[in-house]
Amino acid sequence: MLINATFFHLLPFIITKGRFSPGLGTAVILFYPIAIWAYYGAHIDGVLSTKSLLASLLLGAALMASPIVMLKLRLHHISGRTNNEIAMRQKTAVHMRNRLRNAV
Repeated sequence: MLINATFFHLLPFIITKGRFSPGLGTAVILFYPIAIWAYYGAHIDGVLSTKSLLASLLLGAALMASPIVMLKLRLHHISGRTNNEIAMRQKTAVHMRNRLRNAV
């Protein structure tokens, strides 16, 4: 939640000098208080060490970055195909769709 609130809502608001960022209110009113409360509770319970804090932040960053990385990998994979390969896949998809329509 902290990664999302900071990098996708608060920082764009600051960088664009006050231009509204969707989700900014939710980030400030909901994400930060809940995250601070959760970390504070873990600290009070004695289960929040420096190692677990860093691990949670790194895991959060990795989870937030994974959709972007997957999209980039998918786009790179698609862009590596030739026009013939793309056309063949489209023809195969149309052929299969027509076969399914005729079967019903």
